[in-house]
Amino acid sequence: MIARTSFLRARAERSESARKAIDDKAIPVVERLLGVDPDGWAAPRYLADIALRRGAISRAIDMFKRLQRFCPADPASWRGLAGIYLSQGRDDLALPQLLELARFEEGDATVAARIARIYKRLGRIREAPYWYRRALHIAPFSVDLHKALGDTSMQLGDTAGALRAYRMLTQLEPERAAHFAAAAQAAHKLGDSEQAQSLARQAVGLDPTSPARSLLPPAKNP
Repeated sequence: MIARTSFLRARAERSESARKAIDDKAIPVVERLLGVDPDGWAAPRYLADIALRRGAISRAIDMFKRLQRFCPADPASWRGLAGIYLSQGRDDLALPQLLELARFEEGDATVAARIARIYKRLGRIREAPYWYRRALHIAPFSVDLHKALGDTSMQLGDTAGALRAYRMLTQLEPERAAHFAAAAQAAHKLGDSEQAQSLARQAVGLDPTSPARSLLPPAKNP
């Protein structure tokens, strides 16, 4: 109980010096708890949190791994290790943590989007669209997610899927010429010249310098 109270107080405290003072008092108590209950979840979780606050990354990793071993149902370890590995640029280690975290946090679009981006960075681009769509199911009005899905779909040759994503962008941000231009390019690639030109005209109307102008027929001389 003392350890938990200290843990919650430290998290709520905004002053760094106050947090350090709370942690200094809590550490001996939690260390004793770890010795008394080595298979428990509380001590490694609290010690991992303290280690993170103090920048003791190796210690935090050890405690999160211990927590994961004895209490895999607690998402704190998966979230904590994923955050550490992402900050270190270690996508290969972060990915399995995020995949497991996604099982616990099905309503977190950020987790799904991070998984998609990692798959792309790892060269496993075909696995990315599923996770972008999963993220969009949670955050359907996210401009960044629709754009990422559209761009990824284009890279994979799924031009129809890309067009759907870009068309959604034109609805979410109808003032952005770039969205209409991207949709126009996708429609052109699909061979739908009528839709491509309609979208291109809207792009050029918003931005006369838009590259979508190349999709429009040359103006007739009077």
